[in-house]
Amino acid sequence: MAKQSFIWDRIRRNSRFSLYLIVIWIILALFASILAHEEDSLSIPALIPYSATSIDFANAGAVGPFESQEVENVYHRHWLGTDELGRDVLSQLIHGSRTALIVGLLSVLISAIIGITLGMTAAYIGDEGLKVSKSRVIGISFFGLLFLCYITFIVPYSKIVFSQFLILLLLFALIFWLILKLTKAPAGKRSNFPLDLIIGRMIEAMDSLPILFLIISLSAIIRPSIYSVVLIIGISNWAKIARFARAETLKIKHSTYIESARVIGLNRMQILWKHILPNALPTLAVALAFNIAAAILIEATLSFLGVGIAADEASWGAMLAEARRTPFAWWLAVFPGLAIFAVIYACNKLGETIAD
Repeated sequence: MAKQSFIWDRIRRNSRFSLYLIVIWIILALFASILAHEEDSLSIPALIPYSATSIDFANAGAVGPFESQEVENVYHRHWLGTDELGRDVLSQLIHGSRTALIVGLLSVLISAIIGITLGMTAAYIGDEGLKVSKSRVIGISFFGLLFLCYITFIVPYSKIVFSQFLILLLLFALIFWLILKLTKAPAGKRSNFPLDLIIGRMIEAMDSLPILFLIISLSAIIRPSIYSVVLIIGISNWAKIARFARAETLKIKHSTYIESARVIGLNRMQILWKHILPNALPTLAVALAFNIAAAILIEATLSFLGVGIAADEASWGAMLAEARRTPFAWWLAVFPGLAIFAVIYACNKLGETIAD
C-alpha cells in the first residue's frame, strides 16, 4: 500500500496535466450521449444539438469553423465545422472519445487477463513445477491443432458475429476441460512439462509478429464492430504484459514472505493471486498504460484504413480518413489528430511516471 500511495503522489506531482487530460477524456466518453445528441432524442438539453450521425444538409460540403454557416442561431452553430456529409465535427469528437475508451480499456483488460495469467504462471511454476502425463500432452496438442485449423479455415468463410464467437470459445473451453479430465494419470506416470519454456517461446513469437498486419488479417474473420476490434486487439497484444508479469514474478517468488506463505501451506493459486499479483501491480501498471495508448492508436489506424469499426460508429481514425478525402478541410485532420495525440501522450506520460 505504501508503494501504491507513493506512486499516486508522484503522478499527482509530476503528471498532473496528463491526469487532467485522462479525466476529461473519461468524462466526455461516459456522458457523450448526453453532451451531444439531437434535440428531440432526450429530455435533457444537449450541449451540442447534433449526434455523431446527424446530417445538416444546409452545411454539407465540409464547412469550416470560421466560415459563415446556415444555422438558426448561435446554439446550432458547428463550432468545429462539418465534414463532407454535413456531420458536426465536435459531436463526432465527443462520441469518438467513447469509442477510444471502450477499445482502450476493454482490449487491455483482455490482454491483461491473458498476459498476466501466462506470465505469472510460467515464472512461478517454471519448467519443473508441473508434471503431466504423455496422454494429456497428446490430447492438448491435438485439441490445439484442431482449434487452430477451425479458426483458420472454417471461421473466415462463415458469417459469425461477436456473441457467436464467444459461445464458440466457451464450447472449446468445455472440450479442453473434458480433455484434461479424461487424460488425468497417476502421479507415478507423469513427467516434467516445460511450461516456462513454452510460454517464453510464445511471448517471443508474438513479439516477432507484425501486430498491425496480424490485426488487419484477423479483422477479416469477424463482422465489423467495436467489440470485434476489442477482441482482436486484446488477443493480439498481450505479449508485453506477459513479459512484464513473468519478470516481476521471477523477482518476487523468492522473497521471504512468499517462502513463508509456502511454509504455512498456501497453494499455488493463493500465492499467485493473493501475494504476488498485488505486489506486481505497480510495475504491471506501466505495461497497462502503454498498452492502452497502443490500443487506441491501433483502433485509429484500423478506422483510418476502413477496417474493423462499423461505418456508423464514431471514430477519430475515421475522421482522419475523411480528411484524406477532403484535403482542403484542415479541421478534419487537426482536431481528431490533436485528440489522438492528447490521449496517447497522457497514457504514455503516466506510464513513464510510474516506471520512474
